[in-house]
Amino acid sequence: MSNKHLIALLLTAGMLSWADSLQAQIHDRIRNAARNRAEDRVVRRVENSVDEAADNLESKKKKEISAAGEANTGTTAASGEKQQESKSPGRVNDKRKFEFVPGNELLYAEDFAGDAIDELPYLWATDLRGVVVEPEGLPGKWLRLSHSGQVIAPLFPSVLPDNFTVEFDLMLDFKADGYVYPDIMFRLLESLQGDKDGRKYESPGGGFRSTISCLDFTLLPGEDAPTGILFQSMLNGVQYFAKDNTRFSPLPTHGSRVVKVSIWVQKQRLRLWMDKEKVYDLQQAVPIGIKLNRMAFQVSTTIQPDEEIGVYVSNFRIATAGADTRSKLISEGKFTTNGILFDTNSDKIKPLSASVLADVAEVLQQHPEVRIRIIGHTDADGTDTHNLTLSKKRALAVKNALSKDYNISPDRMETDGRGAQLPVADNKTPEGKAKNRRVEFVKL
Repeated sequence: MSNKHLIALLLTAGMLSWADSLQAQIHDRIRNAARNRAEDRVVRRVENSVDEAADNLESKKKKEISAAGEANTGTTAASGEKQQESKSPGRVNDKRKFEFVPGNELLYAEDFAGDAIDELPYLWATDLRGVVVEPEGLPGKWLRLSHSGQVIAPLFPSVLPDNFTVEFDLMLDFKADGYVYPDIMFRLLESLQGDKDGRKYESPGGGFRSTISCLDFTLLPGEDAPTGILFQSMLNGVQYFAKDNTRFSPLPTHGSRVVKVSIWVQKQRLRLWMDKEKVYDLQQAVPIGIKLNRMAFQVSTTIQPDEEIGVYVSNFRIATAGADTRSKLISEGKFTTNGILFDTNSDKIKPLSASVLADVAEVLQQHPEVRIRIIGHTDADGTDTHNLTLSKKRALAVKNALSKDYNISPDRMETDGRGAQLPVADNKTPEGKAKNRRVEFVKL
């Protein structure tokens, strides 16, 4: 065999080997591509199945809710007498179902009644904007928060004590469906020395925040889904306690109703209710020695225009935690509370008063020999004659509630009213007026 033939044979063998190798690589790529496409189809099938199941579940849930609504409507119509009875003035039916007890001594109150529309509330600060508005269908004035911004309230008149309650109203009105809604953070904080007006807190990039002490609640609202909430407490910039995402009933997100937020702190113990649903009962969540003296709100950034994101807050009430009713009434012979609340200019008792009434009733049930006088007090709004009459009616409403709902004999209770004659605070401020609107129990 000549050299030329040998070279040609080797070249032919090499080309065949290279062709075989190339063909094998092509086959491998084809197999891999086929396998990937198959996997993609499986993933898509799974995703479609999950989506379909979720759609079916959502549809079923809506039907159940609709059916429940129709059933409730039918029940209400069928029991008209009971419904009429439950709406009678002073009637309280939920008793101990909602165990939150508003504090007795008012420390801070704000309903923006004295603030101008479309302006930031007086003495509040913000790094973006926040304006006072009168939303259609809602009574009173509200602070409308802007997404991507935060607002901070003025300093409280004093540092919050170890035991205190916080209440405020929240309303969400998101104009579009299917979006990722912004997070809403409510914070009780210890303002740093020298930041009386909140300017340092609102300054962008303020490094001092690394040393802040606070209690943080962050709401994660969803569309027709359980709402999430995160909690953490910080002491001098170090995390003291944290609770990851906790789910509770969906928040209404389209302006359908107002949600009542209630917080009760007793030293290290912290409880939180959204409306009457208890979300937290944390035993060691609050740092010992924390000195909370103001509050702030923050709304995270979202893709929607600000006009489509309605976050409204109002009717703040911060007070010392409820006193020991038994000690005050039995040992000291007198118990005064701001926790029995009435509709404006009315003797109709609000349902939130049920726990305070239940505490008083429990003391009277355990001490059947005790008789009491119930005395109503009002603020100075209105005429002296009107306030005197209103205070007497409110005292009588309390007596009727204790008798009808808690089986306390009417013979053990007397009533009286003093109107605005005996103020305990200045009637020129919202805080003072709230302190003066009180009910007094005196042992006879």
